[in-house]
Amino acid sequence: MTPQELGWLAGWLEGEGTFYYTKSKSSPTVIIQVFSVDLDVIEKAAALMRGKIYFIKARGPSQSGYRIHLESLPAVELMQNLLPFMGKRRTAQIELALEGWRTRPNKPVEKLCACGCGRAVFGRPRIIYARRETGACAMMAFRARQKQVSP
Repeated sequence: MTPQELGWLAGWLEGEGTFYYTKSKSSPTVIIQVFSVDLDVIEKAAALMRGKIYFIKARGPSQSGYRIHLESLPAVELMQNLLPFMGKRRTAQIELALEGWRTRPNKPVEKLCACGCGRAVFGRPRIIYARRETGACAMMAFRARQKQVSP
């Protein structure tokens, strides 16, 4: 993204965007969301953000429009790039969201594969098996446990 494109996107998100961190237990994540009724503007923003456009149907007297929803690592990287361009209120929103992301409970950790193959695994705290193309590490560990349990 060029500096001009980043500046345009920052200005547009300053007025229209929302930056936040969800604290759901299963998958806490950081999110950038923006809504617009102008399809040409939302298409340009989606191309710059590498986000997907969702059509939002009108409820009652409100107008139909389009939404971009960007989350997790792509949202974190974009927030970090946008931070120097933002005003006080949006800067506070972004810093709060990034702090939640840095201190989230499901942060990936590095450890050794549980099957005993010796490979380092980087994943969520509950994922302890290296993932090969076939999932062999997890299957080997499962079969080894079954043999120990079986008479």
